[in-house]
Amino acid sequence: MSPFEFDDKKMQESDNGSVELKEQPTHQENPDYLGKIYADSNTNRQYDSPQRNISTYSPQNSWSYYAANKPPRKSSGAFKKIAAIVVGTVFTFGIFYLATLGAIDLVNDYLMADGASKTATASEQENKNESVPSLKIESTPDGTDIIHPNGQLTTKQIAAKLTPSVVGVATYSMDILKESEGTGIIMSEDGYIITNAHVIAGTRVNKIIITLHNGDEHEAKIIGRDSVTDLAVLKINAKGLVAAEFGDSDKLEVGETVVAIGNPGGIAFAGSVTQGIVSAINRVLGGSDNYTMKYIQTDAAINPGNSGGPLVNVYGQVIGINTAKIVSSGYEGMGFAIPISTAKPIIEDLVKHGYVRNRMKLGVTGEIITKEKSEIYGMPIGYRIFEITEESDLNNKGVRIYDIITRINGKEVTSMQVIYDELKKLSPGKTVKLDIYRNERGKVTTFTVNVAVYEDKGDQ
Repeated sequence: MSPFEFDDKKMQESDNGSVELKEQPTHQENPDYLGKIYADSNTNRQYDSPQRNISTYSPQNSWSYYAANKPPRKSSGAFKKIAAIVVGTVFTFGIFYLATLGAIDLVNDYLMADGASKTATASEQENKNESVPSLKIESTPDGTDIIHPNGQLTTKQIAAKLTPSVVGVATYSMDILKESEGTGIIMSEDGYIITNAHVIAGTRVNKIIITLHNGDEHEAKIIGRDSVTDLAVLKINAKGLVAAEFGDSDKLEVGETVVAIGNPGGIAFAGSVTQGIVSAINRVLGGSDNYTMKYIQTDAAINPGNSGGPLVNVYGQVIGINTAKIVSSGYEGMGFAIPISTAKPIIEDLVKHGYVRNRMKLGVTGEIITKEKSEIYGMPIGYRIFEITEESDLNNKGVRIYDIITRINGKEVTSMQVIYDELKKLSPGKTVKLDIYRNERGKVTTFTVNVAVYEDKGDQ
């Protein structure tokens, strides 16, 4: 091998400091890689390498010192050729010898180090195996065996306890067209069922079907319903049903865990269980046109179809009847249930009498004129009458539709609750004082009447 062939091998220093030899292409394969060999007319050879200067090629600069710094001698051309061949051959074999010894040492060092590392790793792992714990999976206990010391139940136990007492309620028109679906609670083993009045509302409804948790269906009849409180009681012809256990909602506190059970979306999702907490108590709901009640607020998911279903405490007791939720954009997790302590006297009256006793009414329907409406339409705040029933004493006092009741017993009528609060102080036949405003074609008159109230027997 000539010294000029050695020039075409590239010596590179690897990242770990060892020397790596890589075979380069021959001049024929890549004549432009390192440079071209040129010969002049005097046959003196020169080497032009655009990529690197031969004087800086060797890492040790030994070859560059010899090639660049050694003073030239005057000798014949033949002597120079022989000397160059000898020196190049000796130098080349020396480099290969040293490189071979270095590579052998590196390999031996690597093998020894790797063997030692493996031995140490195996030894360390063997020691670790003695102290590292293994993951142990225990068998799942039977849920029925878990009972909290103070009597609280797990969600699983609550669902198992209440599900047999929860039913589906579906209404039909013309006996075949389904109008609505909701949920009901079995109140007694002989077939009395509680639900929301709005679940069975509708002038076209002529058939109500109750679906038990086992899939059995029964036609129900209405015992009583009260649209004011949105409560209703149904009855099916069945015995031996599993009645729900009811708790005292007055003892509820904010933050307590509650469970809602019902049929969101209808019978297809019957028995759905959701869990949350009591977000608030005594939450007042109801617009100016409606009777206002105090509700339990919860973040347990309540959806259409859950209406009339139970809200249950951690003891498996029904403490509320799910009835509404806020569905406006931007609101989440705001459901409401009628407290069972509020519902109890209403339900008992519906069962015994078919309506809520000792609730008085004037015999009118209409709307509240709020402050905003008053300013827009130029009329006083009050209750504007749209309809007067035949039984109403207002017919005998000269009151007409579109008249506005501005005061009741001296109190400004700003909501229906003001009217309800005054009426519940009365008994049948007693009178109430009303201030009336009338505007007939721009002619305004005001007057006062004393009107006898009568008992509201609901939607019988």
